[in-house]
Amino acid sequence: MHNAPHKLMLPPLRTGSYCHISGGLLAFVDDIEIHEGTKSLKEYRFGSHTIQIFFCGICGANVYNKSVNPKFRYGQCAINMRLLHDIDLETLEISKGDGKNVHLPPLEENPI
Repeated sequence: MHNAPHKLMLPPLRTGSYCHISGGLLAFVDDIEIHEGTKSLKEYRFGSHTIQIFFCGICGANVYNKSVNPKFRYGQCAINMRLLHDIDLETLEISKGDGKNVHLPPLEENPI
């Protein structure tokens, strides 16, 4: 018996928020200090290069994001709460944001 390949119909792709697509549950803090595990982190920057996205180079999970643009939450970090142990997500007070419609200013590499 021969199994035919599965056919997958995808809707047209649209621009979306990385955090929304990846299911991120983020907590915003002024800064973080990582004590171990930084060697396995990889960095990605999308579109405007305003946000550094640090993800696990082994499993691909988003660990935290950090703004590097003085015009947008400069220095602030967003930690993926889904990766923290011993946190009951059901007990957290959650404020929903509309990250899909945030238009980030471009990063000026050499501001004058």
